[in-house]
Amino acid sequence: MEPTQKGVPPAEPAETNRREAQEREWDRRERARREAEEERQVAEEGRLTAEELRRQMDALRGAAEKIRMVAEAARASAEANRREAEQAREMSEALRKATEEARQAAEILRETGERQRASAEEQRHILTEILATLRTLGSNQARR
Repeated sequence: MEPTQKGVPPAEPAETNRREAQEREWDRRERARREAEEERQVAEEGRLTAEELRRQMDALRGAAEKIRMVAEAARASAEANRREAEQAREMSEALRKATEEARQAAEILRETGERQRASAEEQRHILTEILATLRTLGSNQARR
């Protein structure tokens, strides 16, 4: 026998075949173990991703609920603002009408005051004429 490796005699072909088959089996098992580990890691990552997605969905649901509540509050505020604006418009219209009525009343009072002054002036004039007539009559009677 001729040594092939530092004093190790060549193995028998059956032994070599058995060793090669065993190495192939170990390689196959190692590949299967690595694949199983990779699948386990992928499954774990998928599970973590699914949990993260669930958390994100819960967060999104919470945000959507907050948005809904804010939108509802905004709608209520807008409705209150609309009602207040309508009331302000009505009050403005009532104030405009009251102002117009007050202006008309002031005009009527002014006209009434002018008529009363004119009437008083006319009465004063009439009374002055009556007084003058009475003086004249009194003066005429005193002469007789």
